[in-house]
Amino acid sequence: MKIFFRNRLVRFIANPPEHPSNDTMIVPFQSEEQLKEDWIRFRDHEVFNNFFILDQRSENDPIHETTNDLFSRMVLQGIDPNSPGLNAFLNLFTLVPAAGGLVKNESGEILFIHRLGRWDLPKGKIDKKELTSLNPGDDMLMAANMAAIREVREETGLKKVSAIREISSTWHIYREKNKEILKRTFWFEMLASTRETFKPQVSEGIFLVKWVPVDSMSCILMNTYASISDLLSHTIG
Repeated sequence: MKIFFRNRLVRFIANPPEHPSNDTMIVPFQSEEQLKEDWIRFRDHEVFNNFFILDQRSENDPIHETTNDLFSRMVLQGIDPNSPGLNAFLNLFTLVPAAGGLVKNESGEILFIHRLGRWDLPKGKIDKKELTSLNPGDDMLMAANMAAIREVREETGLKKVSAIREISSTWHIYREKNKEILKRTFWFEMLASTRETFKPQVSEGIFLVKWVPVDSMSCILMNTYASISDLLSHTIG
């Protein structure tokens, strides 16, 4: 599991690396209070690009408490409850679930949007109504699926979009209204057609939507987010 903070990386490891780089801060998990201090030190001092937390798992001593909050339950779906360091770290943030699409056309090209000066994939927060619309016993990923399709339609203007499968999740940290947010984005592989016309969602800062061939993505990777670059490297090579 990787968590991106701007273009910096947070990871949870069981054993310290044999040859850590000078730009890596490594801390053992001791308590949530100490971890918060370590996180602030990393966050506010950009001398370190990586923040590795030594996380000793214990099946006999889980510390994660089940939450009834729909959004937190969505974010925590599939997370190991016996990972003390990870769960303590998650407790430091407001958890936000989101969903997005890695959209392909008939030729295998990838759909990108240009927003706030960077290339991105269409994505957005999961609405509470999408979570509350589920029936008892439904997989919560159904809400992410619905949200991903809605976001692709809203941000690109495409109407006929179909989700094929869930492919991955990305995690990133940002600040909003004096809160530190940890967002988990559920990604779905999707299909759409080049026969449809784009209508960028200008109100969300999107002014360009473009199909990009896989072998021409170098310009995209030079000007996108670290989490998007990591997602692409693991899904399309």
